[in-house]
Order: sequence, then structure tokens, then C-alpha cells
Amino acid sequence: MQFVIIALVANIFVEPFIASRNSLKAVEEGDLTQGGSVNTRDEIGELQSSFNAMLSTLNRIIANVDYCDVHMGQSA
Repeated sequence: MQFVIIALVANIFVEPFIASRNSLKAVEEGDLTQGGSVNTRDEIGELQSSFNAMLSTLNRIIANVDYCDVHMGQSA
């Protein structure tokens, strides 16, 4: 019985780390759409929130570069 309780509590602590790792792996492989959900208000939640903000900023930068590329190509 104690093992089951320990396993459940451990899962509660480990699950956010696994979700963050999976999001980071997807971004590492080039998928910049893989933001994670923020389910906690602790340091892990703050980390995931910052990660999502970083992805949003990267996507805006890429969109701006694409926009400039298209418009510079039209004016040349």
C-alpha cells in the first residue's frame, strides 16, 4: 500500500518535468508549435510559461523575417 502511495506522489512531481522535456525535444527537432500547458503555479509552471513566451517570440520573429523577405523581393 505504501508503494502505491509513493508511486502516485512521485508521479505528481515527475509529470510536469516529463511534459516539459517532451516540449523541449519537439522544439529541438524544429517544431516551434509545441508549447506546453501550464498546470502548476510553482517554478516548473513558471519555466513552462517562459518557454511558451519564448516560442511565441521566436514565431513572431520568423513571421517578421518572412514578411520582410516577401516585400523586399517584390521591390527588387
